[in-house]
Amino acid sequence: MYFARESTEAARRLADGKKITLYLDEKHETRGKYGRLLAYVELPDGTVLNESLISHGYAYADLRFRHSYYQKYRKLEAAARSLNKGLWGRARREDLPDWLRRMRPDFSP
Repeated sequence: MYFARESTEAARRLADGKKITLYLDEKHETRGKYGRLLAYVELPDGTVLNESLISHGYAYADLRFRHSYYQKYRKLEAAARSLNKGLWGRARREDLPDWLRRMRPDFSP
């Protein structure tokens, strides 16, 4: 997937070797379509890894499914896009996942 290597590197830089805390969304599903655990990852300094990756343009806000931080993550992604951070600086429409292109046909990075 586009920008996967950079995203992986950013996640490693922030979390590798650190004691993290996982939080599950009590109001929504805790497993995704393919059985993967859906969790919020808090780093020792209180930073939420999910939010950091989205706000720095290393990840998409997955808006296919409702979750407790849906609106917040949508805004974080919009801010990263407007500032051309990370993947948003070079992405072309065809680089984006099919689901994102389907959700927002008028979307262009």
